[in-house]
Order: sequence, then structure tokens, then C-alpha cells
Amino acid sequence: MAKFRRRKLLATGTALGGVGLFGSLSTAANEHDEDEERGGSELPSFEEPDDWSSYSGTAGNTGSVPGNGAFPKPETVAWEHDESGHIAITDGQVYLRSGSSIYALDDSDGSVIWTSDDVGAEGGVQYGTPAVTDATVVVGGDRLTALDADSGEVRWTQKFDSGGGEAVTSPTVAFDTVFVIAEESLHAFDLADGSLQWSRDSVELEPHEDSDMDESQEVSFGSTPIAVTDEFVYAGVGHDNPAGVAAFDALEGETQWTYAVDETSVEYGGAHKYILATETRIYAMGRFADQGLMYPALDPWTGEQVDSEHSSRSQPAVTDEVRVGTGRHGFSVKNHETGEEWGRNAYEWGHTDAWGRPAIAGETLVIPYYVGAPQGHENDGIYGLNLEDGSEQWHFTHPDVENTDVREQHGFVVSGESIYITGGDQLQVLRPETEEPEEDPDEEEPENDDDEPENKSDIELSVSAPGSVPYEETADPSEDAADFCITVTNHGDETSSVDGQFKIGPIDEPLPLELEPGETDTVNFGVMSRDLGPGDYEWNVTANGETKTGTLTVTNDKEC
Repeated sequence: MAKFRRRKLLATGTALGGVGLFGSLSTAANEHDEDEERGGSELPSFEEPDDWSSYSGTAGNTGSVPGNGAFPKPETVAWEHDESGHIAITDGQVYLRSGSSIYALDDSDGSVIWTSDDVGAEGGVQYGTPAVTDATVVVGGDRLTALDADSGEVRWTQKFDSGGGEAVTSPTVAFDTVFVIAEESLHAFDLADGSLQWSRDSVELEPHEDSDMDESQEVSFGSTPIAVTDEFVYAGVGHDNPAGVAAFDALEGETQWTYAVDETSVEYGGAHKYILATETRIYAMGRFADQGLMYPALDPWTGEQVDSEHSSRSQPAVTDEVRVGTGRHGFSVKNHETGEEWGRNAYEWGHTDAWGRPAIAGETLVIPYYVGAPQGHENDGIYGLNLEDGSEQWHFTHPDVENTDVREQHGFVVSGESIYITGGDQLQVLRPETEEPEEDPDEEEPENDDDEPENKSDIELSVSAPGSVPYEETADPSEDAADFCITVTNHGDETSSVDGQFKIGPIDEPLPLELEPGETDTVNFGVMSRDLGPGDYEWNVTANGETKTGTLTVTNDKEC
């Protein structure tokens, strides 16, 4: 099995490690040809991580992560960290925003890998939750900051100088782009160097067939984290009536459609406390109210309403097929493909406001139930329920977490086989017990075969590259770049995470890949001669210990 990614044009820049001021950034960004910066009109490839890697877990804010089968029952507190806050998890590391600091923790034992202080990340979960992708940690707050995921070094920062004082939302990262709302505007920044790709200050909110609006109105953006799926970016727009949701082209920011939420729902619950996006539906939800408010479920491509949903007491969790919402009297799970529905109500155990925010992990709904009584309650705990039929898979309680209220918004997240409790004054990680294998004293260690290297890699690396290119001060990126074709094959029997790197001159690009057994992935990089200058340049490509090197000569025929 092989897959191919688009050609990516590389360029050096001065924004790395620097600070940009948004008021002057737009002019500087426009000095560069947009096609050159983004490698043409095609969107970069985007593969959603399997971990809880950003606000509400995914770029779509779905509150769900994939998994193989049922989520295992947690049995113990694996480790704790003295600070708590908002987290993202990926590649064996936990990134915790606590106050104005970011901590990188080893997911195996909680040890601190690095700390970055005073990155301006203070704020609630909608403003200070990190997003992690492509070895970069991005966080909002009073400014937008990108850090190296391995070292914590600040790569770039963007400040906003309009003086409004409103925080930058928790970022959403997709298509090599960082999407945020700041000062009631929607911005798209390049993930690599923080340069502005496009920005929208307002959008024309148009009335739909059943809308209360008489005519279209120009509205600004609400401070709700962006949701992304397919090729579109979804944002909450407007504040008081009118208000709703709008879809934009991810590459250039052009409006695709808008939808105005009905006036009654906006009046009592707002229009966009949550924006959730799946491949099949867009959910725009206001805050919970007891007025029986209904909110639309929309087609991602057209914006047409396909269903109506009750407001949810806490942020819903959704997949392409299922929506889980909570209320004062219980929660409900609805499969809009099969029409089947199940749930729990307060009359079963006699308490209201006890079911907390849901999360979906594979085939399991993870949801807390806490009555809040001083002496506790026999049904308190975290439940794992079969997502399809509601049957109980497990029920977890532990004395170390009994006093932590995980019901509230983002009191916990799920990832891998772990539950991360963030609702208290420390971070606690719940996991199944691990049994250490017993050693057989009579078992002999296998002898090494002298003909086989001890660390033979299952990864095969090959690179196709030119030996020389002419120096061009002005050139067409689609025709005049030096093309490096990097092919990686997994010959092993298991899925392999490839840690790779491509380096030439000042250019240093990560090459993260995930390969199934027998899979081949080809990545093409285009290097512009003007970013190197005339001369000889050693290049180096690595992938899990495999290394390929060579020399690229940039000739200057104009010199005498």
C-alpha cells in the first residue's frame, strides 16, 4: 500500500524564534506570493492524530478519539503532577498549560521534560488549551505562541495590537495552518513561521428559508475555538441577534455558506458556545438553558439543516454517526444513521445535574456521574458504557480522585488507554494495572546471530535528488525548485512511527510518518535556489536511524 503527498515548497524566514505584531504583519505577509508560500493552490495533507491533541480532542472539537474496540477499565492512578490545567497529548508526551506556563511531561511516568514560562497562555479552556502537531505546540491566551515540542523553545509569537483585550482562542491546527479567533476576527497563520495566510474581520450572515432575519447583516466573529474538517473552516459569527455559524475555504478564507440560528435560541442560549465538525454534520450549540432550546445540525458542504438537536448542559461528544448530549435530567445518545437512541435519566438514581461532560473513545462512551453530596454517593464514579447500546462495560472509583469533580467542562480527557483528570488542583492519570512479566531463571538468553545486525531496521529509505540547479533570483516555484523525492517503506510486521528529518543549508524540516506493514509513503520537497545561494550544500535525510546524504550544487552562470 502506498500513499503520496503533495510537493511542499520550503523557504527560510526570519519569523522563527521572533515576535510579530499583528498590526503590521498583514503588509509583510502580502509581500510574498501566496502560491509560493503555500505550495500552490492545493491544500497540504492533513491526518488527524489518534491522541487527544487539542481543544476538545480533535480539529473538529468532537470530544472523541479513535480506538480499537472498547476502552479498557482504569484501575489505578498511574502518576500525578502537582499542577493542573488544560492538556493535549501526542507521541508519548503530555503538554499541560497551567497558568502562564507550558509543561511537557513524559506520558509514561509524569516526569517533566521541559517547562516554558510566561508564554501568555492564561485563560479558560477556550483560550489556553494547547494544540500539538508536526513537532509544534501552539497555544493561545493573551497572544499566540508556537513552541518546539521537543525542547520548549519558542519558535514564533504573534501579538494583537487592537487594544480590545480579548484573549486569543485555543488554536486549531490543520493543513499546516493555525486558525484562531482574536479581537473578533478570524486569522490563519502558517504553522512553520507564523506568517499570516489570510484574515477575515466580518462575514455577511444571510437569512435561510426558515430564518427570523429579514435581510443579510454584516457580523464579526465570536470567541469560540475554530472547527475544521475536510477543506472547510467553521466559525461562530455574530453575538446577539443575529448570530450563527459560517464555513470558509481553508486555503484562502472565502465564504462557503452561513447559517443564522433562530432568535429564541440566541436570546436564551447564544448561538455558538460550541462549534463541532464531523465528516457528516456541523453542530452549532449555545449554552444550556431550560427553555427546551433547539439547535441545528448542518450539512458540512452546503450548510443546509439536516436535523435539530436539544441544547446540551455540557459540550457534546460526536462522531460521524453519533451525538452524545447531556441535560439536567440525564444524557442521550443518538445515532443519526440508524435512528436508534438510548440514554440515562435522573429518575433511575434520583439525582439531577449529576451526569457530566461525555467523551468517546473507540466503542466506549466515557462519562462521569457525581451527585456532589458531602458523604459521596454509591453511584459516584466514571462510567464506561457501550456506545452502541449503553450496556455498562466498567465503573471506576478511587479514593485519590473522589474529591475531584470531573463533571464540569473539561474536567477530564481520554487518550490511548488513559483518562487524564484535570478538574482538580493536580493532574492525575488513570490507567489499567500493568503486570510485570515474571522472569524464568532457567530461561537462557538467545545468542546473537553474528550475521545479523542487532538493531536491524525494518524501514527502507531512498532519496532522489538533483546534483545541481542554477541560481535564480526570481523563479516559478512550480517549475524551478530542486525536487527532493523521499520514499520510506515499512518492511516490518507492525505499524511503525517514523521519526525523520530533511536538512539542507538553513532548511530543517521534520518528516513524521506513520506506516502500516508493507506501506510506502513518498514525500516531495521543493527547495528554491534563492533560499540557498550559489555554492555546494550537503543534504541529509534520516528516518529511524537510516540516513541518506548527498550534495546539491547551486551554480551561478552569470558570474564571470
